[in-house]
Amino acid sequence: MKEGPFIFSVDRHTLVGYLKEFPEDDDEENEFTLINVVFFLQKDFYVPAVIDGFVTASRTISNSLIFEETRNRYVSKEVRKIFNVREKFCRENSKRETPLTYKDLISEIILKSNLAASIQDIFIDLKTKGVAHSKINSKYLLPISLNNYENIFSEQLQPYHALFLFKNPEEWINNLIESDELILLTEQFTHIRSKEFINQVKTILQTATPMNSFQYLSMITNISLETVYHIARYLVYWGKAKIIEAIQLDDIYVMSKIRSPLLNAKGVSYASSKMNYQTVEIRPSVLFNKYEEECPWKDIGKLLSYFEEKKSLDNIIENIPEGEYDAFTDSVAWLISFGILNRIKTYILCIVPSFIEEIKSKLQPTLIEQHLIKISKYLTGRVDLKEMGIKANVSREDIEQIMTTYPNQLIYLSYE
Repeated sequence: MKEGPFIFSVDRHTLVGYLKEFPEDDDEENEFTLINVVFFLQKDFYVPAVIDGFVTASRTISNSLIFEETRNRYVSKEVRKIFNVREKFCRENSKRETPLTYKDLISEIILKSNLAASIQDIFIDLKTKGVAHSKINSKYLLPISLNNYENIFSEQLQPYHALFLFKNPEEWINNLIESDELILLTEQFTHIRSKEFINQVKTILQTATPMNSFQYLSMITNISLETVYHIARYLVYWGKAKIIEAIQLDDIYVMSKIRSPLLNAKGVSYASSKMNYQTVEIRPSVLFNKYEEECPWKDIGKLLSYFEEKKSLDNIIENIPEGEYDAFTDSVAWLISFGILNRIKTYILCIVPSFIEEIKSKLQPTLIEQHLIKISKYLTGRVDLKEMGIKANVSREDIEQIMTTYPNQLIYLSYE
């Protein structure tokens, strides 16, 4: 196979990548000859601009991997590490009474391999935000953005999402016009045509917090929700912010068993006897250093101890001194943005589908029945309550009333 784009469609799926050849070296034999980062798209479409975006992303990542392999055999070391993890996993799994799944193997590989974790971060960022500012072997990649992102993944950006800013917004506002980074990008952001956009960016920077959803920002700033989305993508593109779900006090969070060990690199002890962590070797954590630099709540062990079990934020905050409230919430938002804390998502499953049809057939349904009809298509056990409420325009209180009214037909499902 020769260097060039790789595009293949089968069974309503499309595989897109870019085969990249390693440069020939007369003095040394390469362990690899080709590298190809493949995107598996769960859609059967062929839009040239879309395909070109994924091809360019694949080529950018492959170039970085080739550079790191040539520089210090980074890819070879990481691939061998992945194979060793897989071999050990399969060997131990054959002895278990209840074997672990392939998903467990992937989680173990991501935990042990820097390369696997980096690739996962890139793929998640591209899927959820259309842009990626990621590192390969501690070296930042060129910014990767997907053409026509709004057309492919616009459903991923929701009104209940929020901005987590990486830096004090006042510092950006002071040099927003002069900055060489924050400039108008007519190619990636064709909707930006005037300096009014910069003023709108300033407004969002002044009002955005992890607790202010995009919908709320739009309401208090009189900036359309679509423009708020554009500003969010703009800030994410330049590595100034991350997209997270807006944090609410009644949200329930728990420590991630996969990501939280990455913070335990400098003798921080927080794992309790209730949590069954595997013993792993963890290198000095860049994430831990970032936490120390950026978070006002310095006792990370104490902070994480609050989330050893599933708890709502309002129950935890009851134990926080009033003067430490802001430091606590800012640090919690930081942990959420980096996947150290996971929100327990809640879904609703209708176990008696026929009763929905009976409600729909009524000529004059009650108000609660009207709300039920609105959310009926989301009662599959797959749509989170936050998303359900936004899409159906039904409040959380109304949904809870529905659940109280029909306890024999509807059930809650909750998991990370």
